[in-house]
Amino acid sequence: MKSQVFTRMFNHVHVIFSVKIIQMITLCATIVLLTGCSKNDERGTDVLPSYKLEAGQVFTYEGSSKFNEDDGDSYSMTTKSKIWVTKRNEDGSFRLIARNQFRYKSQDEDIRLAVFYLHPNGRIDSGSYPVTRNEARSYFIRLPDDANKFRTTWEAFDKEQDQKHVYSFSRQSRPHKGLWIFQDVLTSRRNEIYGYKSTFTVYFDAGRGLVEKVEGAYSQNYRVKSKGTGLIKLKAVGKEDMEIVNRLAADTDTYFNASNDYRELLSALAHHPNSLDAKLTEAKNVLLSAKDRISHPIVMEQLDKYLTWHEERIDYLKERAGEQSVVLNQPSPSWETTDFKGRTYSIESLRGKVVLLDFWYRGCGWCIRAMPQVKEIAAYFENQDVTVLGMNTDRDPNNAEFVIKKMGLNYPNLKARNIPKKYGVRGYPTLIVIDQDGIVSNFHVGYSPDLRDKVISSVEKLLKTKPN
Repeated sequence: MKSQVFTRMFNHVHVIFSVKIIQMITLCATIVLLTGCSKNDERGTDVLPSYKLEAGQVFTYEGSSKFNEDDGDSYSMTTKSKIWVTKRNEDGSFRLIARNQFRYKSQDEDIRLAVFYLHPNGRIDSGSYPVTRNEARSYFIRLPDDANKFRTTWEAFDKEQDQKHVYSFSRQSRPHKGLWIFQDVLTSRRNEIYGYKSTFTVYFDAGRGLVEKVEGAYSQNYRVKSKGTGLIKLKAVGKEDMEIVNRLAADTDTYFNASNDYRELLSALAHHPNSLDAKLTEAKNVLLSAKDRISHPIVMEQLDKYLTWHEERIDYLKERAGEQSVVLNQPSPSWETTDFKGRTYSIESLRGKVVLLDFWYRGCGWCIRAMPQVKEIAAYFENQDVTVLGMNTDRDPNNAEFVIKKMGLNYPNLKARNIPKKYGVRGYPTLIVIDQDGIVSNFHVGYSPDLRDKVISSVEKLLKTKPN
Protein backbone atom coordinates (compact mmCIF):
# COMPACT_ATOMS: atom_id res chain seq x y z
CA MET A 1 0.00 0.00 0.00
CA LYS A 2 2.76 2.38 0.97
CA SER A 3 4.53 1.42 -2.23
CA GLN A 4 1.47 2.34 -4.34
CA VAL A 5 1.10 5.67 -2.54
CA PHE A 6 4.78 6.38 -3.02
CA THR A 7 4.50 5.46 -6.69
CA ARG A 8 1.52 7.80 -7.22
CA MET A 9 3.34 10.61 -5.38
CA PHE A 10 6.47 10.02 -7.45
CA ASN A 11 4.50 10.04 -10.68
CA HIS A 12 2.72 13.26 -9.62
CA VAL A 13 6.01 14.97 -8.77
CA HIS A 14 7.55 13.64 -11.98
CA VAL A 15 4.71 15.12 -14.03
CA ILE A 16 5.03 18.51 -12.28
CA PHE A 17 8.80 18.47 -12.74
CA SER A 18 8.43 17.51 -16.40
CA VAL A 19 5.96 20.31 -16.98
CA LYS A 20 8.36 22.78 -15.35
CA ILE A 21 11.19 21.51 -17.54
CA ILE A 22 9.03 21.88 -20.65
CA GLN A 23 8.05 25.38 -19.57
CA MET A 24 11.68 26.33 -19.00
CA ILE A 25 12.71 24.85 -22.35
CA THR A 26 9.87 26.68 -24.07
CA LEU A 27 10.79 29.93 -22.34
CA CYS A 28 14.45 29.55 -23.20
CA ALA A 29 13.60 28.67 -26.82
CA THR A 30 11.49 31.80 -27.04
CA ILE A 31 14.29 33.91 -25.61
CA VAL A 32 16.82 32.30 -27.97
CA LEU A 33 14.60 33.28 -30.86
CA LEU A 34 14.34 36.83 -29.59
CA THR A 35 17.61 37.52 -27.84
CA GLY A 36 19.69 34.39 -27.28
CA CYS A 37 19.51 32.24 -24.11
CA SER A 38 21.58 33.05 -21.04
CA LYS A 39 22.42 31.02 -17.95
CA ASN A 40 22.80 34.18 -15.86
CA ASP A 41 19.57 35.93 -16.86
CA GLU A 42 16.64 34.05 -18.34
CA ARG A 43 15.52 37.24 -20.17
CA GLY A 44 18.80 37.21 -22.09
CA THR A 45 19.53 40.83 -21.25
CA ASP A 46 23.21 40.12 -20.70
CA VAL A 47 23.52 39.17 -24.37
CA LEU A 48 21.67 42.17 -25.72
CA PRO A 49 23.79 43.86 -28.38
CA SER A 50 25.70 47.00 -27.44
CA TYR A 51 28.43 49.17 -28.89
CA LYS A 52 31.83 47.99 -27.67
CA LEU A 53 34.21 50.84 -28.27
CA GLU A 54 37.71 51.60 -27.02
CA ALA A 55 39.69 54.80 -27.08
CA GLY A 56 42.05 54.72 -30.04
CA GLN A 57 39.79 52.68 -32.32
CA VAL A 58 39.28 53.86 -35.89
CA PHE A 59 36.41 52.75 -38.15
CA THR A 60 35.86 53.34 -41.85
CA TYR A 61 32.45 53.11 -43.51
CA GLU A 62 31.82 53.50 -47.23
CA GLY A 63 28.47 53.85 -48.96
CA SER A 64 26.78 54.53 -52.27
CA SER A 65 23.23 55.37 -53.30
CA LYS A 66 21.50 55.55 -56.66
CA PHE A 67 18.24 57.35 -57.45
CA ASN A 68 16.02 57.05 -60.52
CA GLU A 69 13.54 59.81 -61.36
CA ASP A 70 10.24 59.27 -63.16
CA ASP A 71 11.41 61.36 -66.10
CA GLY A 72 14.22 58.90 -66.74
CA ASP A 73 17.09 60.80 -65.14
CA SER A 74 19.28 59.10 -62.58
CA TYR A 75 21.96 60.25 -60.20
CA SER A 76 24.19 58.82 -57.50
CA MET A 77 25.86 59.78 -54.24
CA THR A 78 28.89 58.27 -52.54
CA THR A 79 29.96 58.65 -48.92
CA LYS A 80 32.95 57.74 -46.83
CA SER A 81 33.34 58.25 -43.10
CA LYS A 82 36.40 57.72 -40.97
CA ILE A 83 35.56 57.71 -37.26
CA TRP A 84 37.93 57.99 -34.31
CA VAL A 85 37.08 57.02 -30.72
CA THR A 86 38.96 59.66 -28.73
CA LYS A 87 37.91 58.84 -25.16
CA ARG A 88 35.36 57.30 -22.82
CA ASN A 89 33.44 59.79 -20.67
CA GLU A 90 32.41 59.39 -17.03
CA ASP A 91 28.78 58.71 -18.03
CA GLY A 92 29.90 55.73 -20.13
CA SER A 93 29.54 57.47 -23.48
CA PHE A 94 32.30 57.74 -26.05
CA ARG A 95 33.50 60.89 -27.79
CA LEU A 96 33.72 60.32 -31.53
CA ILE A 97 35.23 62.45 -34.28
CA ALA A 98 34.13 61.79 -37.85
CA ARG A 99 35.57 62.92 -41.16
CA ASN A 100 32.70 62.70 -43.65
CA GLN A 101 33.21 62.77 -47.41
CA PHE A 102 30.29 63.27 -49.83
CA ARG A 103 30.04 63.38 -53.58
CA TYR A 104 26.59 64.19 -54.98
CA LYS A 105 26.08 63.54 -58.70
CA SER A 106 29.22 64.84 -60.41
CA GLN A 107 29.83 67.72 -58.01
CA ASP A 108 33.08 68.37 -56.19
CA GLU A 109 33.69 66.35 -53.07
CA ASP A 110 32.48 67.87 -49.81
CA ILE A 111 34.47 67.07 -46.66
CA ARG A 112 33.27 67.94 -43.15
CA LEU A 113 34.37 67.21 -39.61
CA ALA A 114 31.85 66.38 -36.91
CA VAL A 115 31.93 65.58 -33.20
CA PHE A 116 29.32 63.59 -31.31
CA TYR A 117 28.90 61.38 -28.24
CA LEU A 118 27.75 57.75 -28.42
CA HIS A 119 26.34 55.73 -25.50
CA PRO A 120 26.66 51.91 -25.45
CA ASN A 121 22.92 51.59 -26.26
CA GLY A 122 23.27 53.84 -29.32
CA ARG A 123 21.91 57.09 -27.85
CA ILE A 124 23.65 60.04 -29.48
CA ASP A 125 24.36 63.50 -28.10
CA SER A 126 25.72 66.18 -30.40
CA GLY A 127 27.30 68.43 -27.80
CA SER A 128 27.69 72.16 -28.30
CA TYR A 129 29.47 72.27 -31.64
CA PRO A 130 27.80 73.65 -34.81
CA VAL A 131 25.47 71.26 -36.61
CA THR A 132 27.06 69.95 -39.79
CA ARG A 133 26.07 67.16 -42.08
CA ASN A 134 27.18 64.06 -40.21
CA GLU A 135 26.74 60.82 -42.11
CA ALA A 136 28.44 58.92 -39.29
CA ARG A 137 25.34 59.26 -37.10
CA SER A 138 23.52 56.78 -39.36
CA TYR A 139 26.00 54.00 -38.52
CA PHE A 140 24.97 53.93 -34.86
CA ILE A 141 21.32 52.99 -34.44
CA ARG A 142 19.51 53.09 -31.09
CA LEU A 143 19.56 49.62 -29.53
CA PRO A 144 16.88 48.31 -27.13
CA ASP A 145 17.52 48.40 -23.39
CA ASP A 146 15.76 45.13 -22.53
CA ALA A 147 14.65 41.90 -24.17
CA ASN A 148 10.95 42.73 -23.95
CA LYS A 149 11.41 45.40 -26.60
CA PHE A 150 12.08 42.66 -29.14
CA ARG A 151 8.58 41.29 -28.75
CA THR A 152 7.10 44.34 -30.49
CA THR A 153 9.07 47.41 -31.59
CA TRP A 154 11.07 50.17 -29.98
CA GLU A 155 11.43 53.82 -30.85
CA ALA A 156 14.01 56.57 -30.60
CA PHE A 157 13.28 60.25 -31.11
CA ASP A 158 16.09 62.48 -32.36
CA LYS A 159 15.19 65.96 -31.15
CA GLU A 160 18.01 67.65 -33.01
CA GLN A 161 16.83 66.18 -36.32
CA ASP A 162 13.14 66.32 -35.28
CA GLN A 163 12.63 62.75 -36.46
CA LYS A 164 11.63 59.38 -35.06
CA HIS A 165 13.13 55.95 -35.70
CA VAL A 166 10.86 52.92 -35.33
CA TYR A 167 12.91 49.73 -34.96
CA SER A 168 11.86 46.10 -35.15
CA PHE A 169 13.75 42.85 -34.69
CA SER A 170 14.14 40.68 -37.80
CA ARG A 171 13.51 36.95 -37.49
CA GLN A 172 16.45 36.46 -39.82
CA SER A 173 18.75 37.39 -36.94
CA ARG A 174 21.11 34.76 -35.57
CA PRO A 175 21.93 35.95 -32.03
CA HIS A 176 23.81 32.76 -31.17
CA LYS A 177 26.15 33.61 -34.04
CA GLY A 178 26.41 37.25 -33.06
CA LEU A 179 24.33 38.51 -35.98
CA TRP A 180 21.47 40.87 -35.23
CA ILE A 181 19.27 42.31 -37.97
CA PHE A 182 16.94 45.25 -37.41
CA GLN A 183 14.42 47.11 -39.52
CA ASP A 184 14.54 50.89 -39.16
CA VAL A 185 11.66 53.02 -40.45
CA LEU A 186 12.38 56.74 -40.33
CA THR A 187 9.49 59.15 -39.85
CA SER A 188 9.44 62.92 -39.40
CA ARG A 189 7.24 65.87 -40.18
CA ARG A 190 9.98 67.12 -42.48
CA ASN A 191 9.84 63.87 -44.45
CA GLU A 192 6.07 64.19 -44.78
CA ILE A 193 6.45 67.75 -46.06
CA TYR A 194 8.84 66.61 -48.78
CA GLY A 195 7.09 63.33 -49.52
CA TYR A 196 10.20 61.44 -48.49
CA LYS A 197 10.19 57.86 -47.21
CA SER A 198 13.10 55.73 -46.12
CA THR A 199 13.49 52.28 -44.61
CA PHE A 200 16.69 50.54 -43.61
CA THR A 201 17.84 47.03 -42.83
CA VAL A 202 20.66 47.19 -40.30
CA TYR A 203 23.10 44.30 -39.71
CA PHE A 204 24.77 44.45 -36.29
CA ASP A 205 27.88 42.42 -35.45
CA ALA A 206 27.62 41.67 -31.71
CA GLY A 207 31.19 40.41 -31.55
CA ARG A 208 32.63 43.68 -32.78
CA GLY A 209 29.86 45.71 -31.21
CA LEU A 210 29.39 47.63 -34.48
CA VAL A 211 26.99 47.94 -37.38
CA GLU A 212 28.57 46.03 -40.24
CA LYS A 213 26.09 46.86 -43.04
CA VAL A 214 23.07 49.06 -43.78
CA GLU A 215 20.74 48.54 -46.76
CA GLY A 216 18.40 51.41 -47.59
CA ALA A 217 15.36 52.05 -49.78
CA TYR A 218 14.12 55.58 -50.51
CA SER A 219 11.33 57.37 -52.35
CA GLN A 220 10.28 61.00 -52.83
CA ASN A 221 7.20 62.57 -54.43
CA TYR A 222 7.60 66.31 -53.73
CA ARG A 223 8.63 68.33 -56.80
CA VAL A 224 10.55 65.42 -58.33
CA LYS A 225 9.35 61.84 -58.03
CA SER A 226 12.20 59.40 -57.52
CA LYS A 227 13.15 56.07 -55.98
CA GLY A 228 16.50 54.84 -54.82
CA THR A 229 18.52 52.24 -52.99
CA GLY A 230 21.70 52.46 -50.98
CA LEU A 231 24.32 50.32 -49.29
CA ILE A 232 26.78 51.17 -46.52
CA LYS A 233 29.49 48.77 -45.34
CA LEU A 234 32.02 48.70 -42.55
CA LYS A 235 35.30 48.56 -44.45
CA ALA A 236 37.94 48.64 -41.74
CA VAL A 237 38.43 48.53 -37.97
CA GLY A 238 41.81 49.46 -36.54
CA LYS A 239 43.68 51.16 -33.74
CA GLU A 240 45.73 54.32 -33.73
CA ASP A 241 48.37 55.56 -31.35
CA MET A 242 46.71 57.47 -28.51
CA GLU A 243 49.19 60.33 -28.80
CA ILE A 244 47.97 60.95 -32.36
CA VAL A 245 44.32 60.49 -31.33
CA ASN A 246 44.71 62.96 -28.45
CA ARG A 247 46.28 65.48 -30.80
CA LEU A 248 43.34 65.03 -33.19
CA ALA A 249 40.90 65.62 -30.32
CA ALA A 250 42.71 68.75 -29.12
CA ASP A 251 43.01 70.17 -32.64
CA THR A 252 39.34 69.45 -33.31
CA ASP A 253 38.40 71.43 -30.20
CA THR A 254 40.56 74.31 -31.40
CA TYR A 255 38.96 74.18 -34.84
CA PHE A 256 35.35 74.15 -33.62
CA ASN A 257 35.93 76.83 -30.99
CA ALA A 258 37.43 79.05 -33.70
CA SER A 259 34.53 78.17 -35.99
CA ASN A 260 32.04 79.28 -33.33
CA ASP A 261 33.87 82.58 -32.81
CA TYR A 262 34.09 83.10 -36.56
CA ARG A 263 30.33 82.58 -37.01
CA GLU A 264 29.55 84.99 -34.18
CA LEU A 265 31.64 87.69 -35.84
CA LEU A 266 29.91 87.14 -39.18
CA SER A 267 26.46 87.29 -37.57
CA ALA A 268 27.29 90.78 -36.22
CA LEU A 269 28.67 92.25 -39.47
CA ALA A 270 25.57 94.34 -40.13
CA HIS A 271 26.12 96.16 -36.84
CA HIS A 272 29.38 97.59 -38.22
CA PRO A 273 28.53 98.99 -41.67
CA ASN A 274 31.48 101.41 -41.66
CA SER A 275 34.10 98.81 -40.84
CA LEU A 276 33.09 95.70 -42.81
CA ASP A 277 36.58 95.09 -44.17
CA ALA A 278 38.09 95.32 -40.71
CA LYS A 279 35.52 92.95 -39.22
CA LEU A 280 35.99 90.43 -42.02
CA THR A 281 39.74 90.56 -41.46
CA GLU A 282 39.17 90.03 -37.74
CA ALA A 283 37.03 86.98 -38.51
CA LYS A 284 39.66 85.58 -40.87
CA ASN A 285 42.37 86.12 -38.25
CA VAL A 286 40.38 83.93 -35.83
CA LEU A 287 40.79 81.05 -38.30
CA LEU A 288 44.44 81.87 -38.99
CA SER A 289 45.19 81.95 -35.27
CA ALA A 290 43.64 78.51 -34.89
CA LYS A 291 45.71 77.24 -37.82
CA ASP A 292 48.90 78.23 -36.00
CA ARG A 293 47.87 75.95 -33.11
CA ILE A 294 46.83 72.94 -35.22
CA SER A 295 49.13 70.18 -36.44
CA HIS A 296 46.89 67.20 -37.26
CA PRO A 297 46.54 66.96 -41.07
CA ILE A 298 42.82 66.08 -40.96
CA VAL A 299 41.96 69.23 -39.02
CA MET A 300 44.41 71.33 -41.04
CA GLU A 301 42.66 70.21 -44.22
CA GLN A 302 39.26 71.25 -42.84
CA LEU A 303 40.54 74.64 -41.70
CA ASP A 304 42.12 75.33 -45.09
CA LYS A 305 38.76 74.64 -46.72
CA TYR A 306 37.12 77.07 -44.31
CA LEU A 307 39.65 79.76 -45.21
CA THR A 308 39.04 79.15 -48.91
CA TRP A 309 35.29 79.44 -48.31
CA HIS A 310 35.89 82.75 -46.53
CA GLU A 311 37.82 84.22 -49.46
CA GLU A 312 35.19 83.06 -51.96
CA ARG A 313 32.32 84.54 -49.93
CA ILE A 314 33.75 87.92 -48.99
CA ASP A 315 31.74 89.85 -51.59
CA TYR A 316 28.51 88.06 -50.67
CA LEU A 317 29.07 88.61 -46.94
CA LYS A 318 29.68 92.33 -47.49
CA GLU A 319 26.60 92.70 -49.68
CA ARG A 320 24.38 90.87 -47.19
CA ALA A 321 25.69 92.89 -44.26
CA GLY A 322 25.27 96.12 -46.23
CA GLU A 323 21.64 95.36 -47.04
CA GLN A 324 20.89 94.42 -43.43
CA SER A 325 22.63 97.50 -42.03
CA VAL A 326 20.27 99.75 -44.03
CA VAL A 327 17.35 98.60 -41.84
CA LEU A 328 19.17 97.58 -38.64
CA ASN A 329 18.57 100.04 -35.78
CA GLN A 330 16.11 101.86 -38.03
CA PRO A 331 12.29 101.97 -38.03
CA SER A 332 10.93 98.81 -39.60
CA PRO A 333 9.84 99.09 -43.23
CA SER A 334 6.08 99.50 -43.53
CA TRP A 335 4.00 96.56 -44.73
CA GLU A 336 0.50 95.17 -44.58
CA THR A 337 -0.65 91.69 -45.59
CA THR A 338 -2.98 88.85 -44.59
CA ASP A 339 -2.63 85.45 -43.07
CA PHE A 340 -3.96 82.33 -44.77
CA LYS A 341 -7.40 82.85 -43.27
CA GLY A 342 -7.74 86.38 -44.64
CA ARG A 343 -7.01 88.31 -41.43
CA THR A 344 -5.03 91.52 -41.92
CA TYR A 345 -1.73 92.28 -40.20
CA SER A 346 0.54 95.32 -40.41
CA ILE A 347 3.77 96.19 -38.68
CA GLU A 348 2.23 99.45 -37.48
CA SER A 349 -0.59 97.64 -35.68
CA LEU A 350 1.98 95.71 -33.63
CA ARG A 351 3.66 98.79 -32.14
CA GLY A 352 4.21 98.37 -28.39
CA LYS A 353 5.14 94.69 -28.70
CA VAL A 354 8.37 92.90 -29.50
CA VAL A 355 7.84 91.31 -32.91
CA LEU A 356 9.68 88.26 -34.25
CA LEU A 357 9.47 87.66 -38.01
CA ASP A 358 10.47 84.19 -39.28
CA PHE A 359 10.99 84.18 -43.08
CA TRP A 360 10.55 80.73 -44.64
CA TYR A 361 9.28 78.69 -47.60
CA ARG A 362 8.41 75.02 -48.07
CA GLY A 363 11.48 74.12 -50.14
CA CYS A 364 13.86 75.36 -47.41
CA GLY A 365 14.81 72.30 -45.37
CA TRP A 366 16.64 74.37 -42.77
CA CYS A 367 13.51 76.50 -42.32
CA ILE A 368 11.44 73.42 -41.56
CA ARG A 369 14.13 72.15 -39.23
CA ALA A 370 14.09 75.45 -37.32
CA MET A 371 10.32 75.51 -36.84
CA PRO A 372 10.17 73.35 -33.69
CA GLN A 373 12.45 75.89 -32.02
CA VAL A 374 10.32 78.81 -33.29
CA LYS A 375 7.27 77.04 -31.82
CA GLU A 376 9.09 76.81 -28.49
CA ILE A 377 9.88 80.53 -28.66
CA ALA A 378 6.19 81.34 -29.27
CA ALA A 379 5.16 79.15 -26.32
CA TYR A 380 7.87 80.66 -24.10
CA PHE A 381 6.56 84.22 -24.62
CA GLU A 382 2.87 83.31 -24.49
CA ASN A 383 0.86 85.95 -22.58
CA GLN A 384 3.72 88.45 -22.88
CA ASP A 385 3.97 91.48 -25.17
CA VAL A 386 5.69 89.42 -27.86
CA THR A 387 4.25 88.49 -31.27
CA VAL A 388 5.79 85.70 -33.35
CA LEU A 389 4.89 85.72 -37.05
CA GLY A 390 5.81 83.27 -39.77
CA MET A 391 6.57 85.11 -43.03
CA ASN A 392 5.96 82.69 -45.90
CA THR A 393 7.27 83.38 -49.41
CA ASP A 394 5.84 80.44 -51.39
CA ARG A 395 4.14 81.23 -54.71
CA ASP A 396 1.54 78.54 -54.12
CA PRO A 397 -0.41 79.09 -50.87
CA ASN A 398 -1.18 75.36 -50.76
CA ASN A 399 2.49 74.71 -49.99
CA ALA A 400 2.41 77.08 -47.04
CA GLU A 401 -0.86 75.73 -45.66
CA PHE A 402 0.42 72.17 -45.97
CA VAL A 403 3.51 73.00 -43.89
CA ILE A 404 1.52 74.98 -41.31
CA LYS A 405 -0.77 72.00 -40.75
CA LYS A 406 1.95 69.33 -40.74
CA MET A 407 4.22 71.26 -38.38
CA GLY A 408 1.33 72.29 -36.12
CA LEU A 409 2.52 75.90 -36.01
CA ASN A 410 1.16 77.69 -32.96
CA TYR A 411 1.66 81.24 -34.26
CA PRO A 412 0.17 83.21 -37.19
CA ASN A 413 1.74 82.82 -40.62
CA LEU A 414 1.42 85.55 -43.21
CA LYS A 415 1.61 85.85 -46.98
CA ALA A 416 4.91 87.69 -47.20
CA ARG A 417 6.21 87.09 -50.70
CA ASN A 418 7.10 90.74 -51.35
CA ILE A 419 8.32 91.60 -47.84
CA PRO A 420 11.82 89.99 -47.60
CA LYS A 421 13.40 92.60 -49.89
CA LYS A 422 12.30 95.33 -47.51
CA TYR A 423 14.55 93.84 -44.82
CA GLY A 424 17.42 92.76 -47.07
CA VAL A 425 16.70 89.06 -46.47
CA ARG A 426 18.98 86.83 -48.55
CA GLY A 427 19.32 83.57 -46.68
CA TYR A 428 16.65 81.35 -45.17
CA PRO A 429 15.57 80.98 -42.51
CA THR A 430 16.03 84.58 -41.35
CA LEU A 431 14.53 85.65 -38.03
CA ILE A 432 14.24 89.40 -37.44
CA VAL A 433 13.60 90.95 -34.02
CA ILE A 434 11.75 94.30 -33.88
CA ASP A 435 11.45 96.21 -30.61
CA GLN A 436 8.41 97.86 -29.00
CA ASP A 437 9.07 101.14 -30.81
CA GLY A 438 9.15 99.43 -34.20
CA ILE A 439 12.96 99.54 -34.50
CA VAL A 440 14.73 96.60 -36.16
CA SER A 441 16.89 95.24 -33.35
CA ASN A 442 18.55 92.05 -34.57
CA PHE A 443 18.97 89.45 -37.33
CA HIS A 444 19.34 85.70 -36.82
CA VAL A 445 20.26 84.07 -40.12
CA GLY A 446 20.33 80.30 -40.68
CA TYR A 447 19.69 77.26 -38.50
CA SER A 448 21.62 76.40 -35.35
CA PRO A 449 20.86 73.97 -32.50
CA ASP A 450 20.79 76.89 -30.05
CA LEU A 451 18.66 79.20 -32.22
CA ARG A 452 15.88 79.14 -29.61
CA ASP A 453 18.19 80.30 -26.83
CA LYS A 454 19.78 83.04 -28.93
CA VAL A 455 16.43 84.49 -30.02
CA ILE A 456 14.94 84.31 -26.51
CA SER A 457 18.00 86.17 -25.21
CA SER A 458 17.53 88.89 -27.85
CA VAL A 459 13.86 89.31 -27.00
CA GLU A 460 14.31 89.26 -23.22
CA LYS A 461 16.87 92.06 -23.42
CA LEU A 462 14.22 94.22 -25.10
CA LEU A 463 11.58 93.29 -22.54
CA LYS A 464 13.93 94.23 -19.70
CA THR A 465 15.07 97.53 -21.18
CA LYS A 466 11.55 98.58 -22.12
CA PRO A 467 9.16 97.13 -19.50
CA ASN A 468 5.41 97.14 -19.97
